[in-house]
Amino acid sequence: MAELHLCSPRGFRASGVYAGIKTRQAPDVGMIVCDTIATAAAVFTTNKVVAAPVVVGLENIRGGKLHGIVVNAGNANACTGKQGEKDARRMCHLAGIAIGCDERLVLPSSTGIIGHPLPMGRIERGIAHAGHALGRDREHAFQFCDAILTTDTRRKEAAVQFKIGVVVLVFNNNSYGNVRRDQRERFDGRVVAADLVNPDFVRLAESFGVGAMRVTSPEAFRPGLEKALAHGGPYLIEIEVPRDSEVSPWAFIHPAKP
Repeated sequence: MAELHLCSPRGFRASGVYAGIKTRQAPDVGMIVCDTIATAAAVFTTNKVVAAPVVVGLENIRGGKLHGIVVNAGNANACTGKQGEKDARRMCHLAGIAIGCDERLVLPSSTGIIGHPLPMGRIERGIAHAGHALGRDREHAFQFCDAILTTDTRRKEAAVQFKIGVVVLVFNNNSYGNVRRDQRERFDGRVVAADLVNPDFVRLAESFGVGAMRVTSPEAFRPGLEKALAHGGPYLIEIEVPRDSEVSPWAFIHPAKP
């Protein structure tokens, strides 16, 4: 199996470039970008005194959605007052331009020396460069990791892979994809080919090697769902409902609206 990295999940790109913030020539501005707006969460310091990127990051993560992350090393933008907050917002604005999203969907982060204002000229050029350098492979992931190194002796990264069991619930009302309903609506209540019925979904799933079962009562549903979740792979549960009905027989579960 190929070595996992930050860009192993589909839909993510990363970059790390040298902008001249560090004293040595190594990546010091980086970005992680999702191809779409992603559900996001973050953990922040509990210290009373926080750096400007933390103030801005707390605001931007509040909605639980992000499109990207912009970081720099060599300067922590800490103890820099209102100018520091302005610079952190500027980083988000520039990253938003590079990504093509609202700046409030970008999380900023800075690490390095404390008490010095960010060299915004270099930061601005670095973010523009990082936006053009985005990629999905292992090398791009490593470049981003290098862009958050200061006195660290190794890259800070972690990636794991695991299986998630997917359970599909099928409400079978034996109306052949609601053909009967559509016929009633379009043919003045008359039903044509009324003997059409749905296929046996359990047998259909099993023919493709997918686990499946049929449940007919709430009491049978819970152990059935537990079995499906423990299966470790895709699983189908067929729930029988009265013919033509589009309403769940049980109050705690509902089919998708047609």
